[in-house]
Amino acid sequence: RGHRRPVLDVQWNPFNPGIVASGSEDSSVGIWTIPEEGLKENLDTFTQTLKGHRNKVSRLSWHPTSNNVLATCSYDKTIRVWDVSTGDSKIKLTDYQKTPQSI
Repeated sequence: RGHRRPVLDVQWNPFNPGIVASGSEDSSVGIWTIPEEGLKENLDTFTQTLKGHRNKVSRLSWHPTSNNVLATCSYDKTIRVWDVSTGDSKIKLTDYQKTPQSI
C-alpha cells in the first residue's frame, strides 16, 4: 500500500527514470517502480519502504553521482542517507536544533 498521509516531496532517480522516491507526513519514504512499458493504471504499492524517521519526511535528494543513494530529512530533526538497494539507513545525522529544510 502507498502512503497513508499527504506526500511532501517526490524525486526521480537520476540513474533510472523508472524509479521514484516519495516522502510523506506518515514518516515513511516510498520507492516506486514505473514499468518499462509505462503506466497502464495507478500505482498504489511501493516497491520498497524506507523506515527510520519518527516524524514527517519533508525533503528527498538522490545522490548525483552514486546510484541508489538517497538522502532524506525529517521533522524529527534528522537527516538520513540510505542505500536504496538494501533499504538500509547508512548514515543518521542528528543534533539539529530545528528541522532541516534542505539537503
